[in-house]
Amino acid sequence: MSEFDTIPVIDISTEDCVSALRKAYGDCGFGYITEHGISPDLVDAVFEASRQFHALPMDQKMAVAVNRAHRGYIPINTSTDVTSDLAEVTKPNQSASFMVMREDEMADPSVYLSGPNQWPDLPGFREVLDRYVFEMSALGRRMMDLMLQAIGVSDRSAEL
Repeated sequence: MSEFDTIPVIDISTEDCVSALRKAYGDCGFGYITEHGISPDLVDAVFEASRQFHALPMDQKMAVAVNRAHRGYIPINTSTDVTSDLAEVTKPNQSASFMVMREDEMADPSVYLSGPNQWPDLPGFREVLDRYVFEMSALGRRMMDLMLQAIGVSDRSAEL
């Protein structure tokens, strides 16, 4: 395993980004991605939407409490979701969260994590978060394709 002194910064708009990804993730396992195409204005809008949501009175936030589809509000000190068997989770989360996922056209509410998002009565909130989820999903598909190239997968014809 290689040692590293700094976290690699990978500009994914360049022609050599695939080799830069291969080196960064091969040598140290992570890196900073730049020139990803997510507008700073959109990022700012998401942070502002988050500030507005978390400033709401508790009863308004609890009106969209997290549901079986794992969408909605999770108050601080309430969740002990286990996402790994590497550690025993005994303390609740130390953050308040609003969970939103990509809307699934084929959502089946009887299937865990499938279903519609919940939305607070907050002007513009849904539109900003929907746009962010759309943009981040597109970036995720792009990153998957770049990573597949980086590890030499030549048949990337399946829809990501």
